[in-house]
Amino acid sequence: MLEKQDRINILCASDDNYVPWCGIMLTSLFESNPGECFGVYFLTAGLTPENTSALQKLEEKYPVKLSFVHVDESMLESCSIREGSYFSLATYYRLLAPRVLPPDVEKVIYLDCDIVVNGPVRPLWESDIEAKAFGAIMDESFYQDDFYRRLQYPKEEGYVNAGVLLINLKYWREKAGMERCMSFLSRNQEVLTFYDQDVLNKVFFAEKEILNLTYNFQNGFLLWWQYGYYQGEMKKEIDAYTMNPVIIHFDGSSKPWHKDCHHPYASFFRYYKEHSLWRETPLVGRYSLKDRLKWIGYNLYVLLGLRKAMFRIPNQKKHPKQ
Repeated sequence: MLEKQDRINILCASDDNYVPWCGIMLTSLFESNPGECFGVYFLTAGLTPENTSALQKLEEKYPVKLSFVHVDESMLESCSIREGSYFSLATYYRLLAPRVLPPDVEKVIYLDCDIVVNGPVRPLWESDIEAKAFGAIMDESFYQDDFYRRLQYPKEEGYVNAGVLLINLKYWREKAGMERCMSFLSRNQEVLTFYDQDVLNKVFFAEKEILNLTYNFQNGFLLWWQYGYYQGEMKKEIDAYTMNPVIIHFDGSSKPWHKDCHHPYASFFRYYKEHSLWRETPLVGRYSLKDRLKWIGYNLYVLLGLRKAMFRIPNQKKHPKQ
């Protein structure tokens, strides 16, 4: 294994419900980065022995050191999730990283569970964020005024997506980053729509580094209706990486583990699922027969030239190794 200083530190968080999808995400990371060594810190309030054992088996297959870090949810007493949301309290765990991770871990790449890694992450890891709290990629809807009106900071600072973060833990510890986030949370629950993502954008609006969007290629970058809102360099970046992004983020309520997911890159997820320790985990049902028929009808209209396709690339783009 590589020396500790050469390892790429990864941070992820999950409860039992998301362990299979997190395990597949990690499989895509390892399979897409041969020759790299990783230290993975897994934040959790508690997992079943079965899920813990399944994740530990990754160490037998890949050059990775996996550490389970217990999160005391009493530290998040000022946090809440609205009833019916597909978010869980685990979305806040990353805010605790400076305190719960070992003090000699000064930088981590945080990855959401609804991600597929499709290329090398070493360039992301080596991005210069020494004087910043974190590096992140612009959110697909950053142009909407609502973010800046709710959170009360200048629109020119931008709004980033928190699904992929290069976090400077050293900076957070020196600048009381976690304490600042918790203070804001305790006083502003009512303005939050995207929970910890809103918190990170507000607290660090002038202390973040904007990174290349290939490291968090979101759904909106593929939608024709949203593409018209992008301009200049951002549109050029989207065009350059649409066919081969390094990190694909299935943000939103439709996930690639849903049986009827129509995302063009859903087959990438399924490729890594078949090569993972969770290959036997069944996909989750989501859409009713009525919804499926509506989707078939929509595509029929597209084929007849009566409607524009939803996505800017063909449905179900195949993984290069398929």
